[in-house]
Amino acid sequence: MTKGQLLLYTVRNLINQKENEMSNTNLYRLAGWSAILSILFSFGMFALIGGGRSGAFMVVSIIAALFTIFALYGIYVFHRPQAPALSLAMLICATVGLILENLGMGPDTPMGMVTSVIYGTTFLLVGYLGYGNAQMPRWLAVCAYVVGFASLATAGASALGQVGVASAIPMVLFAAWIVWSVGIWRFFTSSKSVMAAA
Repeated sequence: MTKGQLLLYTVRNLINQKENEMSNTNLYRLAGWSAILSILFSFGMFALIGGGRSGAFMVVSIIAALFTIFALYGIYVFHRPQAPALSLAMLICATVGLILENLGMGPDTPMGMVTSVIYGTTFLLVGYLGYGNAQMPRWLAVCAYVVGFASLATAGASALGQVGVASAIPMVLFAAWIVWSVGIWRFFTSSKSVMAAA
């Protein structure tokens, strides 16, 4: 390889690296804002639930799920260099769980319980990935663990016929999920660690 070819190769690599950095930085920002938008659309679902699973409710529910998946895609990209298999498993679980959730299965039905288990597994993986990554605040991992265990507990309570418990636990889950979502938005849009990772 001549000096000219080596220089051209080096410059090309630097350009590709900068393009990847810009691409990931923008992706993380979009993922952070997706986490916030998923909260807003989830509140929209609560506002519409009085009318049953109407067309408007389903549209809002699907949009909320898409924003949630994109936020978790950002988590996947962030953890992929250190844990490619686990982060991919997390993203697959999230996608399957949110699809099943939008099929309208109640939490006390067998498929609803499966959905809660899948959703819980997703956030347990999010917590595990976050806890093992020094760049991510530990409290975000703890929030993800709370969401995951609460979702599994909901499935367990439903399976045991504890309707009151199964109805109360999701309130804890939802609160922890909101805190986690806001934290991910903050982390992805302002953290120096994210910019360094990009």
